[in-house]
Amino acid sequence: MSAMPTVTSQATRERGTAVLWRRKMSAALRPEFALAYLRELSPEIERCSLQDREGRLLAGDPLPAGASPGDDPIFVGDEQLTLAVLAGARTPRMLVEFDARLALAAVRGRC
Repeated sequence: MSAMPTVTSQATRERGTAVLWRRKMSAALRPEFALAYLRELSPEIERCSLQDREGRLLAGDPLPAGASPGDDPIFVGDEQLTLAVLAGARTPRMLVEFDARLALAAVRGRC
């Protein structure tokens, strides 16, 4: 007894039909999903943003221009992308930096 296919793609594969995609699938996360991923990793993040090298906001909330005394933003990136994170005062900085690097790698498709 064999299992019955439940969706069209399963039936297509069982018939031996080649499955073709119009676009190549990417392993990279879209910027807004990468920031959501970062917020899941570090829920104590207050604000975060992803910018390109020209400073254009790709996703998130821009960090406030005037930082208050407790603010110490974390910046992770390279010449192409910069991820800026503002976390709570009691948040371990090294942990947020590590999580931010994971989110940036996810945008690049290296995660």
